[in-house]
Amino acid sequence: MPDTILEPPAIHIEMPIYESLRESQLQHGLKYDDHRQYRSYCSRRLHRLRRSLNVAQNIPSTAKARHQRAKKLMDVTNTMVLEAGEKNHEYAQRMMIIPLLLAERAWSYSMQMKQEVSEYPRKRFHLVRRLKKAAEYATKFKNLVHDAESPCSERTKKEATAYEAYMNGLYDMERGLWSEAKDYFSTSLLIYTELSLSLRTEQMYEQYRMRIEEIRASLRYCAFNLGEKPEKSKTNLPSVLKFHDIAFRHAKQLQEELRQQKQAQQKQQQEQKEQKDQQLQKEQQQQQSKIEPEKQVQEAEEDENEFVEAEEADDDTSSEDDEEPQQTGGVTGLVKGWLGGAWSGR
Repeated sequence: MPDTILEPPAIHIEMPIYESLRESQLQHGLKYDDHRQYRSYCSRRLHRLRRSLNVAQNIPSTAKARHQRAKKLMDVTNTMVLEAGEKNHEYAQRMMIIPLLLAERAWSYSMQMKQEVSEYPRKRFHLVRRLKKAAEYATKFKNLVHDAESPCSERTKKEATAYEAYMNGLYDMERGLWSEAKDYFSTSLLIYTELSLSLRTEQMYEQYRMRIEEIRASLRYCAFNLGEKPEKSKTNLPSVLKFHDIAFRHAKQLQEELRQQKQAQQKQQQEQKEQKDQQLQKEQQQQQSKIEPEKQVQEAEEDENEFVEAEEADDDTSSEDDEEPQQTGGVTGLVKGWLGGAWSGR
């Protein structure tokens, strides 16, 4: 019987792109709008990934290229991803993260300079260049995911398309290309709204809704600069997504009403408890006010009884003292009388 050769299992990459990025952002500075900290985190993680996966810099042939090799990093390809996946499935996913982190690092640097542009206006030029880099890296990541040899799932491909459209929309909006930015944001909005249908956790659902509301605000700003009316600036969602959006808003409204009712019930219970405590305190005070006079009367009676008993004890002791001399005097008189009689008989 011939030996059967076991083929290695096919690599399948499922990357929750927005979920993982949002978690990293909240844990490394963006919870407090600290884009410098997040940019530093992206740089450190890129360095660790390149070192662990051995994705080093290219070794150019010419001397001039060797002098500039620090600026020429090796681009990630699907061949590298598949080779890393043959060693370990986790290595393939780490390899895919590298271009994504490059886009995030450029974006966070641009947002950092956007906070400082009011003091240093010339930083706006550098801001636009960083956004351009972020859009280029996002496009490379999208092409890597959508390649024919890519082992990524369909959901990952959709998320990569939405991310790339979002970055390009930010870049075009910063340059004043309102029509192009609106098209990119519309594409991103449709995909993110569609992806939010399959979410399970409520926390991640809220994060997606935040991104959707942010994109809608950007769309309204683009429409305003294009001179469009508010009615025309609305994005036409598919009927399924429209129904889902209405259902989400209705569910959120019901959830908010339930939360308010729960708070009102808790407040009412707290007030009832405080009223009961106050009533108990009043009853205890009334009982103490009734007990104290009785106690005072009882103590007065006890004091009076003790005083009477003390007086009776004093009377008894005084009567005993009076009787003892009489008895002594009587005996002495008898003795004297006997002795006197005796003496008188003589």
